[in-house]
Amino acid sequence: MDIAGWIEQRLGGRLLRLHDALYQGTNGWIGHRFPGIPPSLLLHTVGAKTGAARISTLSYARDRDNYLIVASMGGAPRSPGWY
Repeated sequence: MDIAGWIEQRLGGRLLRLHDALYQGTNGWIGHRFPGIPPSLLLHTVGAKTGAARISTLSYARDRDNYLIVASMGGAPRSPGWY
C-alpha cells in the first residue's frame, strides 16, 4: 500500500470529522476550502417530526451555471432525509 492510501485508510475519517467540527464550530468561517477536498457548504435544516435544528457539512462543485451538491450520507444505501 502506498503512503497516500495508508493515510486515507488510517486518518481519512478522523480528518473529515475534524474538518466538520472546525467548519461547523466557526459557522463556516474556517474550512470552506481545505487542501485535498472539494469546497464545503453548511446546510441548515429542521427535522420534520422533531422540529430540531440540524447542520450538515456537504461537498459541492460547479457545473457551468449550476451547483452540484453531494447527498451521499457517507455512502449509505439510502438518501439523507433532507434530500
